[in-house]
Amino acid sequence: MIFSSNRAIFLVGFCLSSGTVLGSFSTTTASPTESNSPTTSTNPSSSPSVGPTVDSVISFCGKGKTKFAMDINTDGNPDKEGWELWDACGDEKILAGEFQPEDKDIEYHFETCVDLDARYKFVVKNPNYIGARRGRRLDHDPEMSPFVLKFDNHVIESRIEYDELQRGSIVTYFGTKDNCCGKKEKYLQVEINSDSCSNETSWKVMNACTNATVAGGTFDYYQQYYEYAIEKCLKEKDTYKFVIEDYYGDGIVQDYDAYDYKVIYDGVQVTAENAQFEDHKDESPNFGSTKQCDSPKATKATKATKASKATEGPLRNRKF
Repeated sequence: MIFSSNRAIFLVGFCLSSGTVLGSFSTTTASPTESNSPTTSTNPSSSPSVGPTVDSVISFCGKGKTKFAMDINTDGNPDKEGWELWDACGDEKILAGEFQPEDKDIEYHFETCVDLDARYKFVVKNPNYIGARRGRRLDHDPEMSPFVLKFDNHVIESRIEYDELQRGSIVTYFGTKDNCCGKKEKYLQVEINSDSCSNETSWKVMNACTNATVAGGTFDYYQQYYEYAIEKCLKEKDTYKFVIEDYYGDGIVQDYDAYDYKVIYDGVQVTAENAQFEDHKDESPNFGSTKQCDSPKATKATKATKASKATEGPLRNRKF
């Protein structure tokens, strides 16, 4: 099944104009069944491990641009399996594609020019895998199709092994920008592998001093077996903790060897290696600023002192 030689090859090339700013172009679907006609080769590739060996559609992208390319080898039933490319900093979808039933057993190659100085998010989804895990009868293996992603002529993601494809969705962040954070902000990464009861799971990042939620999310029922990832920017002056909850009380139940969740703050993993979640609730140690939290009484006293000082001073500065 994985990158076999007896397949048709589809080539799709899409150039964005050099004046286009990332995030400003409209969502475009680019799948093998589109009217912008990918070409078909009668001499399919014979590469068994890396993917189709095809001539590049785009030879040069221009100043400030680089090439993003992907190879996907569809299986016998790729219906509704699709992909999306996002501007990670602007949280805007750039391109998307979805395969149809007639796109089975093809070597699909897509490439486009994108901004070099940017950060991106690539999402690939396979609803067939989710349907099979929910008990729907299928006459084929429901695993995700093998794929390889390249950015700026470097492989950034390669999923070609059977145990790497047992997911309903996979999210990959990449780009020359390490993150989207500004000054006085720190970079947070959250990764969660959902189970068959994904709607039971929720997570949040809280200010450890005030208990205010600064980021968080839930899963719906159809986000089963997601390899979920999200990036956030947090104020560097504050202290935080990560909390994950399961309202049924059995945590995340994996039937294969995978960590349940991972949290990385400013390049340092703050959760345990291969963290497992098996109860109603789990939370990380505090991370972020090492300053002590002010007690509620001290905070109120400080505010009262500031208010008192604000009313003092020369009469010429007083208002009546």
